[in-house]
Amino acid sequence: MGLLLNFGSAKPEFHRLYFDPAKKPENVTQAPNEPNPDWLYPELAYNIIGGLYEVHSTLGAGFVHRIYANACYHEMKLRGLAVQPIKRVQVAYKNIVVGTIGFGHSLVEGKIMLFPVAIRDVQDLHLDDLKAWMRWRDIQLGILANFDATRLSPVFVRA
Repeated sequence: MGLLLNFGSAKPEFHRLYFDPAKKPENVTQAPNEPNPDWLYPELAYNIIGGLYEVHSTLGAGFVHRIYANACYHEMKLRGLAVQPIKRVQVAYKNIVVGTIGFGHSLVEGKIMLFPVAIRDVQDLHLDDLKAWMRWRDIQLGILANFDATRLSPVFVRA
């Protein structure tokens, strides 16, 4: 069990986090049988998606995103893919860097940004921010995977 404290809002907020062993992946959680030819980088994307399903079926839901980010990193390495963890991202305002923020994602083969998250509602993410970071690094494709869900449904993000 743990507490997530947010002191950056008008009032302090907190969420109680805990591992729920009853929150297991559904049996229908499986990778697609073959790459979709309409995907950008179909073979690479297919390999990454397979790795995401492997992580999800092995760990299940209930951990914080950092656990999934680390597991995805190691799974991509096991698959022989060149993967680079991205721990910090520069934030620009009108093309001027104004700071950096923590970023727990990876770049796979220099082509696809991998966004493993563990949140209740993917709608809480700001996809425009993810797209902006992708453009900043000149990356055309991202894959978002929410490991909090009992059924993994990766989302393709185009910059």
